[in-house]
Amino acid sequence: MYTQKKARARHKLVIIVIALLLVAQISQAATVVSDNDPSMGRDDKLITVAVSGNPLLVYIVEFIGGSYVDVLYLYPGGVDIHDYELSPRDLERIAEADLIILDGWNHTPANMVVWRSFSGSKVIIDLYRVSIEEGWKPLRVDGVMVIDEFLYDPQAFNISVEAIASYLSMAALSRGNLQASIYFDRSSTMLVDLYSYIVRESRSLVNGSRAVLVSPIMVYPAIAVGLDIDSVIYIGEGYDSSGVDLDRVRSAGCVIGSVYDGPGIYRYLKENGVAAVAVDFSSPIFLPLKIAYEVFYRCRHPSPGVGGQDDSLGGERYSIYLYLILGYSITVTALMVIRYIGGQFERPRAR
Repeated sequence: MYTQKKARARHKLVIIVIALLLVAQISQAATVVSDNDPSMGRDDKLITVAVSGNPLLVYIVEFIGGSYVDVLYLYPGGVDIHDYELSPRDLERIAEADLIILDGWNHTPANMVVWRSFSGSKVIIDLYRVSIEEGWKPLRVDGVMVIDEFLYDPQAFNISVEAIASYLSMAALSRGNLQASIYFDRSSTMLVDLYSYIVRESRSLVNGSRAVLVSPIMVYPAIAVGLDIDSVIYIGEGYDSSGVDLDRVRSAGCVIGSVYDGPGIYRYLKENGVAAVAVDFSSPIFLPLKIAYEVFYRCRHPSPGVGGQDDSLGGERYSIYLYLILGYSITVTALMVIRYIGGQFERPRAR
């Protein structure tokens, strides 16, 4: 009975994620193909958007904008956005953008430089400020305001998507491109529905599980999926671990962190007999499902080789990742073929 329940949950999760990948890829198929179409150069892009902050923000802008938007992300791959310093070349590229989108003017050093350098000459959207103005309230942990990853809060997510779509539409209409404006409206509605579905299905798997978070970076993603947060620990390199209640951490049954927390945190936990899950932020829109999956299989229903002190991939867990990779590859390939032979997606043209 227990095995059947786990199997049903596993199959449900696989189907959900592959279906969501299909929906997301359909929306962005025009972007994927047009970027590889030699007849369509970068100059054909309608709006150039500079994005600084959470990688989820890049996904949001690309999803809403499709082929009408050329996204300039300020951070090279693999860098810590909280430490990265903008170069003179970075500033030159930002100066060429039509629109600048930040997840908070003071969220990172780069964001602050962008704000000081262009607030008087460029249109800058500060999504943190916009969200607060629209009635969203940030959380406090131990008296400290939590800003990191606030876009994962469903209310803040919806407000941000609406704001981005609105500014993109204004930019498109100023160029006389009604088609782009309509596209932004439809794609933003689809994205809101998509994230709502992801959160809802993630909550169905987690169902109020108790957890300890390694750092504040996971607060909003964890709350979005319905985790009952017992506490947040601040340990690792640069932190004083003397006040950490390890017995309380162990009793929670599930310790969730991220790959950005640094190895010192996990080394400390392991030395004290506590296993923590470090969630990968790649494919950021699906982070809630990743968290829900880890909680369900590693914490609530651990299998041999999954959970406890063993941080390796178990058989079931490994097979699911293979299914996801296979499903994603098939989806992308199929959409490329459809676009090539059927012309299902019309290339955007400036009017």
